[in-house]
Amino acid sequence: MQNTIIKSIVSLGLSCLSLSVLAAAAPQQPVDKNQCFGCHATAIKTLSTRGAHKNVNCVSCHDISPEHVKAPSRDNRPTTHFEYAACGQCHTEQHKDIMDPKYHYE
Repeated sequence: MQNTIIKSIVSLGLSCLSLSVLAAAAPQQPVDKNQCFGCHATAIKTLSTRGAHKNVNCVSCHDISPEHVKAPSRDNRPTTHFEYAACGQCHTEQHKDIMDPKYHYE
């Protein structure tokens, strides 16, 4: 009886964890980059309108809350992702040395 209860609790916990991972991995809706240029008119506009990044939406590299889109402020700034899962998908050569075990270990 006790094993059944423990298995049920573990199963429920794993189900909740799976759902939270799926929710976190869900892609955000693309934002209108032109709306962002009102505040980000300098380097960000240049980066976002030419070169390799011109076809990349802001949500590819940032977690942008709906509150920030409606009323941008310091309190709801987007989070920028610099980890391999974000940048390494496109910048494979730049991350190659970092991810190569020979780079870190003798």
